[in-house]
Amino acid sequence: MQTPISKLNQDILWIIFLHVTEFQNLTPVWPNQRGPSPLTSLLHASQVCLSWRTLILNSSSLWGRVIDINSLYRSADMWKTEILQRTGKSCLHVKVLIRRDDGLQRFARTLLIGEWDRVRSLEIMFTMTLESQQELEKWRIFQTPAPKLECIYVDCTPPSRHTFANNFELFANDAPRLRHFSGLTLQINTGASWLSTLRYLRFTSSFTASELLGVLQRTPFLEELDVSTDMADCHVHLLGVTSLPQVVLSNLGSITMHTVYRPDSVPKYLDVLMHISPAPGCALFLPNLSIDPLPSNLQVAKRILQLYFQNFLRGVEAPTDLALHVTNSSFQMFSGPFSFDISCAKGFEDPAVFIEALSSSTYDRVKLLNFTTNSTALPPNNRASINIFSSLTSLERLVTDQDGLRHIVSLPWSATNIAPFPCLHTTILKPADPLDPELLLHFLNLVKPHIVYSESNLVLEIPVPQYRLRHCDLSCLERFAGLKITWGSYQDRTYICGSGNPQILNFTAT
Repeated sequence: MQTPISKLNQDILWIIFLHVTEFQNLTPVWPNQRGPSPLTSLLHASQVCLSWRTLILNSSSLWGRVIDINSLYRSADMWKTEILQRTGKSCLHVKVLIRRDDGLQRFARTLLIGEWDRVRSLEIMFTMTLESQQELEKWRIFQTPAPKLECIYVDCTPPSRHTFANNFELFANDAPRLRHFSGLTLQINTGASWLSTLRYLRFTSSFTASELLGVLQRTPFLEELDVSTDMADCHVHLLGVTSLPQVVLSNLGSITMHTVYRPDSVPKYLDVLMHISPAPGCALFLPNLSIDPLPSNLQVAKRILQLYFQNFLRGVEAPTDLALHVTNSSFQMFSGPFSFDISCAKGFEDPAVFIEALSSSTYDRVKLLNFTTNSTALPPNNRASINIFSSLTSLERLVTDQDGLRHIVSLPWSATNIAPFPCLHTTILKPADPLDPELLLHFLNLVKPHIVYSESNLVLEIPVPQYRLRHCDLSCLERFAGLKITWGSYQDRTYICGSGNPQILNFTAT
């Protein structure tokens, strides 16, 4: 009697075996991760039965996808030769983690240079510092034309003491099929011919704004851009000094810029962003931007947030989550894959400008809002805030702190004839000492027109251990019959208001 799996046709089996050949992500501990190497898994699959073995041995492309150099290095010479023979003339997908092991390095260099003409994908991580540019020159593949190369990932951990590990032209400027380039330790030539075929570009930049935009002009099919600043990167371009081209990248769906190593270069990268026109729906990821409190910097940052978020909304389904964290010296905004994180050590003159940048959009599909602030970052009666919060007509969960709650209740809701958050069912109040019962009363009265507490599932979560509430008396919330209050380190304490035991909420008595 045949088992169900034995009835699968060869096309479906081949797809299953194709998944077997998928490598895990490359990390410094990659060869020691749990689970067998895809090379080992494919070998085991080929030994299950005669039909599987015949199919796998006749599929040279499967063997070409599992060139795990670390595993091969530990194998007998006969097995190394056998694996390469099984690949036939198929393209190779190669992965290797390089340590300070002269034997491993020689084996990897010999294999790669011998098979370079058919390498389609290469992932290589150096878990050692490249002490000099001469060390990378030993790897002649990087100076050799790459006729079949479509994807390359090169990383070095810890980072090289030298900003770039090469002073030569990558691939002799000849990689006609390259689609994916990720090389933070590799210096790219701004005029490289292979830029024109890229879909993904991740690199370290020490370019001027003009040079960087020149690189992007050569990547018309780019879909994802990830730029890191070089330790030697400097602010070589002042805002408004140079006339820069506008670069239209109609396929660009993601932009990431890391400027943490050189915060003085942030204005340059902000200006670059002002001169990129990405695809609708492009997600912007700007972590840890640190700027000086110059009015010009602040206005450019505000404009970028406004333009890119509006463009993001044009190409995606309306976001269902929104996070806003505002202080006098920082502003963080997250919505799905969109992230804008900016700070100023000396403090912003008016952090509300970032709220203004978002106030022209609507948020009627947002179900989760995470909002925190401090007592002086946002003025009461802020029109931009009321525009945002009044549009949250589908909000179900609100995560906030006392200052955030205080700002919400300070807004001119009576002037709008709107009561906030008609769909709200859960409010999570972040820890605060002391907790202000009057503020909670004000907030619950504000949302009360939408809620019949006795018929609702409205929940107020206070995720703090009970001892931190010892100075707090919340028994005044008893009037909101049906309101469920939970507290405790594990939210393991519960009280339903209107149950007749309000003393339970008087934590000063415990």
